[in-house]
Amino acid sequence: MKIFFAVPCGDFYSLQNEIIDKICKTHSIDKVIIEEISRTNYLWKDIIDEIDTADLFVSDISSRSPNIVIELGYAIKAKPIDNIGIFVSKNIQPFSDIDGFKRQEYRSYSEFLELLEKWINERLYSNPSSYKQTSLSFPKFHEEFLDLNKFIRLWDTPPGCQYNLEFDGLHFTSSHMPIISNHLALLENYSDLPPFPRTPS
Repeated sequence: MKIFFAVPCGDFYSLQNEIIDKICKTHSIDKVIIEEISRTNYLWKDIIDEIDTADLFVSDISSRSPNIVIELGYAIKAKPIDNIGIFVSKNIQPFSDIDGFKRQEYRSYSEFLELLEKWINERLYSNPSSYKQTSLSFPKFHEEFLDLNKFIRLWDTPPGCQYNLEFDGLHFTSSHMPIISNHLALLENYSDLPPFPRTPS
């Protein structure tokens, strides 16, 4: 079984890619993620060949990456719609052109894992008793962002986003809020964390 994953890569998305890796190992799936390989080694023909030969196609359009959207568009033309999984964060507005397609909408990493594995189980196994479950713990995380240079080194913001360092942390404008969830809906996992400190740094 081979699945083509059209998903964003890079440090910001490392946990999402770890989820995909773990699920693929659980189900003995051969995964293909083009973004993991330098695009200088791939031409469009190689990409569509990988999509054509994959049994299933999964995309996450939350990052609004043009490459992912193009790959999804080709897959919709080339493969049965039941073999295409479209995932998106609930914190962004999906493209209107896919309004007629079923989407898997998630709020957190744990929900992304649950929805992706459910979608894969339903396509791999005819009997629910054969369904498999991937175990993965999600560490609690909190970054106060009181250091602007540290923020710039470690994090990415959506295009057009503006931010200013204030005494109580970074303030954001011109973007969907919260910032991290514009790309991936993360904050439900961290909802029990304390707010930013209110004392000058």
